[in-house]
Amino acid sequence: MIVGNVQYVGKTQTRQVVYPDRIDNVKKNEWVSNVPLNKCKELVETGDFIPDLDTQKLFDQFSGNSAGRQAIDGMLKGKRVFIIGSGASLKGFDFSILDSEFTIAVNHTVIYYPNAKAVLFLDANFLDKNNHEARKFLKGYKGMVFCSFRTQYQKENINAIPFYVNNDRLELKFNRGIWGARLSGLAAVSLALIMQAEQIYLLGYDLKKESPIVHFYDEPGKVKYDNAKGYGAERLKSHIKSFNFFDPYKEKIFNLSANSDIPNFKFKKLEEVI
Repeated sequence: MIVGNVQYVGKTQTRQVVYPDRIDNVKKNEWVSNVPLNKCKELVETGDFIPDLDTQKLFDQFSGNSAGRQAIDGMLKGKRVFIIGSGASLKGFDFSILDSEFTIAVNHTVIYYPNAKAVLFLDANFLDKNNHEARKFLKGYKGMVFCSFRTQYQKENINAIPFYVNNDRLELKFNRGIWGARLSGLAAVSLALIMQAEQIYLLGYDLKKESPIVHFYDEPGKVKYDNAKGYGAERLKSHIKSFNFFDPYKEKIFNLSANSDIPNFKFKKLEEVI
């Protein structure tokens, strides 16, 4: 029997692992060893576990996916990337000026810029909002689709590139998972670092503490939460703090949003780099 090892990196402090003959309680960050490979795969696809390197090699060996996943590492070495968030600063923005660049759209932004070279999302809710708008859109999308295993989207789109969500540490190998603190915008920056982009430009990364509109595609009066108070303010504070994880790489990351409340990165005007 082929076995592997996986680590629990889920949201809760403990997690039950159910076997035919027993139930084990696993603590956060604990490794589960000598698990049948099929069970390893099942646990990994929940999004709550990541495999060790040897187990990942076994996955690749039996799925034939090794070359594709390894190609992500360093694929933008010496090149630049524009990551497009959804901040209100992009309202009325002409995305076509980015057509010749490598772009990663975050979540619903790809619907408004279908020429983005890639899209990344962490949450299955992205697929089903607004009468499954994104799910329908992605059927005809020609770019790279990066989805967390937890979304299960890889089961309906064989061209999707699933990844492990690593909420505890920033890794620079795709096979070790993408750090994102449960925020797709952070995960997209992690992906750009894994791709070894020489410069990373952030568009629409506003995270404004006081803004009547959260996203550029929001309508007044239909905002999901208020950034200035309550849950919205606490959520925003946590998100902004999470960007500290990228401080070792901040010399290559630039914020193109003049209104952004993210303090970590040097501001540049878009016309300076396009």
